Amino acid sequence: MSRFLKQPGSRVLSSTEDQSMFLIAADDPLVPDDVRLPDSLGGGIKRVRRGFVAPCPACGEEAFHLSLEGALNVAECLCKGFLWYRSITFSLTMPDRAEADPVERSET
Repeated sequence: MSRFLKQPGSRVLSSTEDQSMFLIAADDPLVPDDVRLPDSLGGGIKRVRRGFVAPCPACGEEAFHLSLEGALNVAECLCKGFLWYRSITFSLTMPDRAEADPVERSET
């Protein structure tokens, strides 16, 4: 399996194995099957769950993001490069109606 490197904002991907081989992505953002983490994040490979467009966490401009397994994301910022960040997930639980405090109502 060949691996390709991508620069932020570029549609051209270069092969890591054969410097003469390139891929040119279509107009739509490219969503790879997996990405290699930088050494500063422990290296290794993470599967890509989905791609989406949202504001960049650094500059606020519209950027393409990849959501990876393990609650990790990467934004492709044209100003700052690839920005790695963690997803924060939370859930809200509402008390069961039987457990909720009754509300007294006065009739006028």
